Amino acid sequence: MPIYKIAEIIVEMNPKYEPLLSQSKAYLEVDNKEIDFSIPIIDNNIEAYHQEHPHLSIGECEYILMGSYFYTKLIEYNGILLHASAVCYKEEAYLFSAPSGTGKSTHTNLWIKNFEGSFILNDDKPAIRRIKNQLWVYGTPFSGKSDLNINERYPIKGICFIVRDEKNWINKLNSKDAITYLIRETVQSKRSELMNTTLNMVENILQNIPIYEMGCTISDESAKLSYQIMNLGDIK
Repeated sequence: MPIYKIAEIIVEMNPKYEPLLSQSKAYLEVDNKEIDFSIPIIDNNIEAYHQEHPHLSIGECEYILMGSYFYTKLIEYNGILLHASAVCYKEEAYLFSAPSGTGKSTHTNLWIKNFEGSFILNDDKPAIRRIKNQLWVYGTPFSGKSDLNINERYPIKGICFIVRDEKNWINKLNSKDAITYLIRETVQSKRSELMNTTLNMVENILQNIPIYEMGCTISDESAKLSYQIMNLGDIK
């Protein structure tokens, strides 16, 4: 099977359909390397999932199931998924998370509009890993409908959870409130040892990364406010 390098993990998988077939090309590894894990051929699972969710294409079912397998295994490699849009600016990453439809991608697109040189690392499911006591966010081929992802990694400047509002505001969260948001927007394994690993990762994030909550409008001012606060810590 083809070999991919995703979030510095060597993965063997064989996508057959769009969108994953195209989205994973940037992660292909040419050199033979020792495999960390394989995503099994799950044709029967994909077909069964497709029958249960006929509104989805067979390719969308493959994308969902392979993504779920990858992000569950990611936990074993000191990593977690965060359902977020990750935008990079000046060699640092800012993650904006929210339930689907709330506007995280709309907000990061405002960064692209307002901050020259900014770009989307992953628009839906970036991976966060701890490597040698440093937290990194990675692009992955699992990037949602927008297909915005880059096979790179960046240090995390801040994480912000967005809520809808008619005015712009941003507050730094305490650990109790931040952990609720983080757990809600990541994968939770039913295996107790993996859940403990996830909780350890969340604790490490809380200790090292500022976490914010933001109410925002669809405006240039909202992007400028979030950058000012998350970059400078200018909370008055």
